[in-house]
Amino acid sequence: QRRVYMREVILDGNLMKTIKSAHTMFSEALSFSERYRNNMDSLFDELLNIGSDVSVRIINYSAMHKNLGEYAEIYRSIFEDVSKLNPKLSVTFED
Repeated sequence: QRRVYMREVILDGNLMKTIKSAHTMFSEALSFSERYRNNMDSLFDELLNIGSDVSVRIINYSAMHKNLGEYAEIYRSIFEDVSKLNPKLSVTFED
């Protein structure tokens, strides 16, 4: 019988105080490549290229939104859009 393992990554919106800190969290938690450039296009590309099953939970989204404003909404859109394109990625947002 084959076992399937999925890695779960929990990102805390309380800790995303700046755009730079958000990108650093994404990069470190999801083991992005050295090509990652801390911008929206690069985030999209790295998420699209995730090759092993991973579940991303972003908790305290309201705090993330308070800290980052419209950028939190853009990040959310990117994660949700890519999760529809990459079956290896699932994402949830929680307050």
